[in-house]
This record gives sequence, C-alpha cells and structure tokens, in this order.
Amino acid sequence: MKNKIWKLISALISITLTAFFTHPLAVFAIDAGTELKQIESQQQKIQPRRLPPKIEESESSESDQSSGGQVEFFVKGILVSGNTLIESDAINELFASLIGTNVSIDELKLAIDEVTLLYQGKGYVGRATLPKQDITDGIITIEIQEGIFGGAELLIESDIEYLVDPVIVKNYIEFFLSPGQPVDTNKLERGILIASDLPGILVNQSLQAGKNPGETDAGVRMINEPWLLGSLTNDNFGSKPTGYNRTLVNGSLLSPRGFGDRMDVAVLKTEGVKYGSLAYAIPYGYSGLNLSLNASLMSYEVPNGEASTLELSGLSRTVAISATYPLIRSRINNLNLTSSIGINQYINKSSFGTESDYLNKTMNMGANYLDLTDWLMGGEFFGSINIALGHNDYGKSPVSFQTAKRNENTDGVQAIFSGNANFTQFFEDDHSAVAQFSGQYGNKN
Repeated sequence: MKNKIWKLISALISITLTAFFTHPLAVFAIDAGTELKQIESQQQKIQPRRLPPKIEESESSESDQSSGGQVEFFVKGILVSGNTLIESDAINELFASLIGTNVSIDELKLAIDEVTLLYQGKGYVGRATLPKQDITDGIITIEIQEGIFGGAELLIESDIEYLVDPVIVKNYIEFFLSPGQPVDTNKLERGILIASDLPGILVNQSLQAGKNPGETDAGVRMINEPWLLGSLTNDNFGSKPTGYNRTLVNGSLLSPRGFGDRMDVAVLKTEGVKYGSLAYAIPYGYSGLNLSLNASLMSYEVPNGEASTLELSGLSRTVAISATYPLIRSRINNLNLTSSIGINQYINKSSFGTESDYLNKTMNMGANYLDLTDWLMGGEFFGSINIALGHNDYGKSPVSFQTAKRNENTDGVQAIFSGNANFTQFFEDDHSAVAQFSGQYGNKN
C-alpha cells in the first residue's frame, strides 16, 4: 500500500515539475504569435469590391419605319442569323408565341429586346435587329450583333503617379479577356476584381463603345490607396511572468516596387518578450496567383513571478513560403486555394541548461469559400478547410525531453484536418442570426 502511495506521489511531483518547467514557455510562445497574427490580419486592408456597372445598350438601329407600328402581319416563321455564342433554338424560344399569329411591329420589337436580356443573362453583350426585308411570305429574318472586346482603355490622369503601373492593370484585364474575343462580362469581372486586389490601387470599369465598329471596350479607372499603413498599440494584455504591458507596432508598404507587391513589418515587445516579423508578397503572372515569404524571430525570458528564479528563456525562428490562388473570383462568391511550407525552430533554456531544442516542419493545403446570398435581407456564408502535415524533430533536445514527447505521442509525423463554417443571415438592419461550426481531427496529440 505504501509503495502505491509513494508511486502516486512521485508521479504527481513529476507531472508538477514538468508543468512548471514547460507550461510558461509554451504559453508565452503561442500567445505572442497568436495575438500578433490576429493583429496583422486586422491590419490587412480589404479592397473594396468595385462592381462593374450594368451594360448600357445603345439605342436600337432597326431600319423599319416606326410609323408602321400598328400594322399587323402574319408570322409564319423566324430566321435567326449572326449568333455564335447562343444557340438559335434558345433565341427562337423568345419568338415562339408569335409564330402562327398576326403581330405588329411594336410586338415584334418587344420580343427582339428580349434577345439583349438573354445575352446579358449569360454574361455576353448582344442585340437583335430587324433589317429591311420582304415579309409577305411570313418569314421574319432577325440579325444578331454580338459584341467583340476591343480591349481595356485606360482612363487615367497623366499627372498622377499610380502606385501600380497602369499597363500592368491593362494586362490583368486582357489576360482573362483578350481583344478580339466576344465580350464575356464574367471574364471581364474576374480580371477587374483581381486587378483591384493588387495592393495600392482600386480599379473600376465601365463598358463603352470601341474604336472600331462592333467593338466594346472596358473603360478602366484607377485610384491610388495610401502607400504606407501603420499602427501603434499599447495595452496591458500580456501575462504576469513576461510583463502585462505590451507595445505593438505594425507597418505596411503597398506596392513599393510598382507591380502590386506588399511588405509587412511587425514588432512586439513586453518586459520579457521581443518579437519581430517580416513578410513580403508578390503577384506571380496575371492569373491572381500570389506568393509570399514570411520570417519571424522571438526571444523571451521570465523576469516576474515564482518561475523567475529558474532563469527561463528561449527563442523561436520561423520561415515560411505561402501561395494563394483565386479559383473563383466574382462579386457574389469567391473560392481561394491556399498552401504553405515552413520550418520553425524552438529553443528553451533554464538555469539547469537547455530544456529543449527542436525543429517543426509544416506543410498546409486548404481552401476558403465566401458566398453572398439574397434571401430575405441577404446573408453571408464563409467556410474553410485545411490539411496540415507536420514533423517534429527532437534530436537536439535532452533525452528526458525526447522521452516525454514520445510518451505524449507528439514526435514524428502528424496530420491534422480542420474546418469551420459561418453563416450570417440578416433579417432587418439591426437583426441577424449567426450559425457557426468548427472542428478538427488529428492522428496524434
């Protein structure tokens, strides 16, 4: 019985000492990084989504005389020509109710106007016209004129030095919709929004008549954002062992090299913690792919509390490369793919020597989706999934630390699958309901 009691007491002492030596370090390292990431995410300026205006069609150019609007004639059939983007059957359905009846020119015009709406609904620009013809046989010929993209026309001020080269913005738009192709407003919208996502500028456009007959151009306007963003925060959200008072400085340079790049710097300091991070992101090509390099360095010591006599200290070094790609980019819904690889080093010391020195290698792959709904007063759905693979290498740590980690089942390769979903439904201006879900599963602790 005494042996069992002594074993229990020994186990409790061991657990207490382990917690005493490892808990403060783990908490401080994680808390500083988590808080800093949250602040950095708040500093990321969300680009306003400038919505392309609705397509304004020019006035109809039918060559028939309006004075005959009330003259009725028999419609035996409709012959459609000039259409390449929409099948003739779909267009003929708009005139199906007129076949076999007596109609007026005005009634026929109403059906012709529906062709424009049909093209708009499918993301194209097109209109129908009624050319001069002999309709005594009852066969009506309808000509379709489909809009051809003439290119992006930069409507910029010559005396303004834009943070992003306007030619780059033009290249983004024409990457998705090349001159000479049929006007596709969905492709045009994607190009405009991705160009507007570049740090330092806002981009807007409106469709306008092209330089050549039958062409439609995108009139592109640019607005500069502030090239420098910064913030200084001082609070008492720290912890007793490393000091309650915290000072955080954030700074961002938007497009310092003139092609949509971005540099972010952050510095965090308390009585016992010093943290610095640097991130640099660049667009790769014109598809919306974005690459970034991130590095951080943190050192800490415990000057306060009972643990101060143990002279706890340490540091962390992190380097990561990440990539994001907008698989779907529109005003209503967006799907982004994300990935990253990184390596982290953690060193923890005490008055007894090195407590741990290990590497953590990570690889992440994920996606996030945003969808705006129009039910009732509107709603917003956001969801994300992520697969994280990691490998902990405790080879440089003391044997006792390695043994403890093996017992905790945290050594070697581990995988974590996580996901979350958030739906907000608005009922009135000041009433809404929120449903949230999050979870994760891992093969190790």
